[in-house]
Amino acid sequence: MMNNSVDPTRTTSWRSYLAPRILLGLLLAWPLLGETIMAEDLPDNFHETEMMHYVGPWTFMIPRPHVIFVSDEQLVQLTDPDQKVNTSLSHEPREESLREICERAEAAGYRTLILAFDHFFGQYRPGQGDKPRELTPDKTEYIQYIATISEFAAQY
Repeated sequence: MMNNSVDPTRTTSWRSYLAPRILLGLLLAWPLLGETIMAEDLPDNFHETEMMHYVGPWTFMIPRPHVIFVSDEQLVQLTDPDQKVNTSLSHEPREESLREICERAEAAGYRTLILAFDHFFGQYRPGQGDKPRELTPDKTEYIQYIATISEFAAQY
């Protein structure tokens, strides 16, 4: 019969003791490491093809400002760079214009603006309701609105 009890005279190895602690330290420090990379520290190694233009692997660690719109009306409002739009991702409203977002991003040295539709955040923005979305990425009007916003943001 085998004895499965732990031998009290046996000590654990330094590897089994340190490895989980080192891993935990790296996981906890990771957000801080990502924030120390600044846009001006990274080279402009862009990769271009006929269909797309994207940056090298380390530049993806640069933080990116974002605008999440939850309705067609907000997308249309964003085409006017000075019109304030609720960009909140919580119950506390945050009214910002596209110009303010772009100026803040430029001051921080950011290179990319994320523009996305997400119905989920509509719950945090009163008055949105369950209106069906009519402007979808395959519609000409949608493409024109996105182009207008992109042309403005490209100035920064």
